[in-house]
Amino acid sequence: MCATFPSSGGEVVLRETDKGATLREITVHGLPAEAYAVKLDGIKVHKLFFDKIIGDFNKHGDYLIVTDREMIVVEMKSRKELTDKLIDECKRKFKSDCCIFDYCDSVFFRILKKNPFFKGKPIYFVLLYQGAPIAISPTSAKPSENPPKHTDPEEFLRIPVADNARVNFRKLLGEK
Repeated sequence: MCATFPSSGGEVVLRETDKGATLREITVHGLPAEAYAVKLDGIKVHKLFFDKIIGDFNKHGDYLIVTDREMIVVEMKSRKELTDKLIDECKRKFKSDCCIFDYCDSVFFRILKKNPFFKGKPIYFVLLYQGAPIAISPTSAKPSENPPKHTDPEEFLRIPVADNARVNFRKLLGEK
């Protein structure tokens, strides 16, 4: 259904297998030792109910990175511009992921009599898109006292990256 792999030496390599992709590989480093990644591409909701009605929501982010404290859903896109269409596509995928997490928690609780797994951890949503990573420090803007957390599919973090880039795990959490 979906591939799961542990981090190795505090790193995981996220790969895009689409033949047309130009953003093919990103290494996330600085992961906690217990972290692992799940490739979400294989998850599908039964088509009987959703194919015609909300088939577009039967798509998911590319990866889920899980640690003991948090989870990060990562979408990788080989696009250099953040169009409204791309942003809407990511929102739909991230919302669909939330539905899968709710379903899994329901199975854990109702069938397995276990505590929910996803409900107890913050879930961050991140888009890694192809572009030159640029570090710009605002000179006149005052930093926000409460920076927005990207724990809502509507407010995901957008990070420009180059192919074969290395991204620190803390950056995916919205830290500098």
